[in-house]
Amino acid sequence: MPEARREALHTALALAVVAVGALVLATGPAADLRTRFWGPETAWSHMDFLGTWWMLQASPDLDGAAALLRHPVGGADWRANFPNPWDAWLLGPLLSALPFPLGINLWQLCIHLGNVLAATWLCRAAGARAPAAAAAGLLVAACPVMQHEVAGGRTISGLLWPGLLGLGLHLRGRSAWAGLLIGLQGACYVYAGLAVGVVALILRFDPRLFTALVPMAAYVAWLVPSWSQAVGNTPPAGHTSLPLSGLLGLDLVPERFRMNPVLLAGAVAAGATKRWRWLAAIGLLLALALGPSPTWALGKVALFPSPVAWLLQLPGLSRMHHPVRHAMLLAPLLAVPLSLALGRLPSATPLLAALLALPMARASWLAVGWPTVGPPPGLAAATWIATQPDGAVVDLTGGVLQPLAIVHAHGRPILQGLRPDEPPLLHEARAWTRGDEVEAATLQALRDADFRYVLVVARGEAVPEEALTAQLGAPIYRDEEAGVWGIGE
Repeated sequence: MPEARREALHTALALAVVAVGALVLATGPAADLRTRFWGPETAWSHMDFLGTWWMLQASPDLDGAAALLRHPVGGADWRANFPNPWDAWLLGPLLSALPFPLGINLWQLCIHLGNVLAATWLCRAAGARAPAAAAAGLLVAACPVMQHEVAGGRTISGLLWPGLLGLGLHLRGRSAWAGLLIGLQGACYVYAGLAVGVVALILRFDPRLFTALVPMAAYVAWLVPSWSQAVGNTPPAGHTSLPLSGLLGLDLVPERFRMNPVLLAGAVAAGATKRWRWLAAIGLLLALALGPSPTWALGKVALFPSPVAWLLQLPGLSRMHHPVRHAMLLAPLLAVPLSLALGRLPSATPLLAALLALPMARASWLAVGWPTVGPPPGLAAATWIATQPDGAVVDLTGGVLQPLAIVHAHGRPILQGLRPDEPPLLHEARAWTRGDEVEAATLQALRDADFRYVLVVARGEAVPEEALTAQLGAPIYRDEEAGVWGIGE
């Protein structure tokens, strides 16, 4: 058999082993994709997931769906909140047609498998033997942050395989194609694209990498009109970064903030074998993942200053809310020098060791009770409103974001929007939630803005109904989760 074909076969076998192993490690969410939600138990009050859910349901007409929000004043351009809507545009109709949580689970599983397989192929592209690359890929799959950062709607920002494939092509001398993939990575999540681009330049400078500017220029031109409306703050110390205890894989922090500690041997291997460029790239991603104020655990006092704090002061970088996402790039990069070191062992040894470690990883690092989550509260009431005469909806409970879960079901304008601030008219209408009648001027303002329905959904806050009934009359719809009152002309 020709050498090239033999190597391709070995690569395919390594990828197959890793795919099976990754599925075994993901048996929590993957065991029952129809009922077990790959995400938080509080899905319908989770900011990241609500945004992704709204975007998937709103496709393909995001502009039309956004026009229903923050009625009657209108809101900011949706691109200021969702600068990377590609999965919604490409897959939204398909994913939203599938029952919840099947569609979102399948998409997150595909992203996770793509990331892990790309990390395995990167090891092969760097020169690792197939068994060693498979072992390293399994260690990446057993890294909690890889599985949990994607969960809960952080889909497109957790899609990293274009950048990893780009690095592999760069190592194989196909830097022009690598640049295009790195630019595509930047369009998925701009900070990941920037990080991968710098890593590629550290590993080997090649001017052909600047083909990344082609897709990025088109992306930036599309995004610039809404950039001024984007709001972002430097992340608070420790809460969106990788804590040092998480770097060591300790259970002092949630799984989303934990690495597979075995992968840290990759940094040792890089130093021991004098792969200084790999060590520099690993150091860069580690610094980014630890964030501007490195801590031991979440919410603790910063242990030492980080140059990342200065980096976040640069124009355009202050919106890097989640430095922990760079840990998803750190894990594959640690895997590369580790796989090269494992390749010095007898061929089957590293793969056998990794396979034997799978049950331990499943039991300790990835042992999570993935929840069973039903449809969003108030869905039946929203579906009923959709059959009634036109009119906007005052969705009283759930703050600003939770009503996004069902706005697609009734298709009517609402007071809430994609931004976390509460519109003044909603604040005044929420007097009903305190058991008070709203002022006559507020009620008239609602009528003038064509609000015809008041929806009260059981979302964890008790709402006295006496004031609503006294001011608006008896509810016109009632079920176990919600009630609807008519505002009238």
